[in-house]
Amino acid sequence: MQRCCDLTTLSLQTSHIIDDALRAQLSDLLFSLSTVRGTGYIYCVQNLQSRQEKMMPLRMYRYSLTIMQRHIEQGNSKFPVVLPLLF
Repeated sequence: MQRCCDLTTLSLQTSHIIDDALRAQLSDLLFSLSTVRGTGYIYCVQNLQSRQEKMMPLRMYRYSLTIMQRHIEQGNSKFPVVLPLLF
């Protein structure tokens, strides 16, 4: 990761990706950083539930797609790298 990402450019972003209905169960942080291919994102989600969520992989995929869509809607021409992390 250090070879392709400039960690000195790591910057906390406003995310607002998790649905309001899920805010009691999940907490998230979105960071942007420069990569060898342009802008990238690290998306950290903390699951505050004691049980495993069966649909969590699909939910993380949807969150990653939302980040990509917003990036393109901001006028960027290339899709970003999104690294989703679940804790």
